[in-house]
Amino acid sequence: MCLNKCCQLVFSFLLFIISFCLLSWSHVILQCLSYRLAFISYPFSH
Repeated sequence: MCLNKCCQLVFSFLLFIISFCLLSWSHVILQCLSYRLAFISYPFSH
């Protein structure tokens, strides 16, 4: 019982870390994409 609870805790902690990393990376990727789009559309707007 104790081992099962410990495994569950570790699994939820790993899941939290993975989701946090994915969220931060998606933020960075979206920022890069928006910069790229702004850089591409810059000559057409001026």
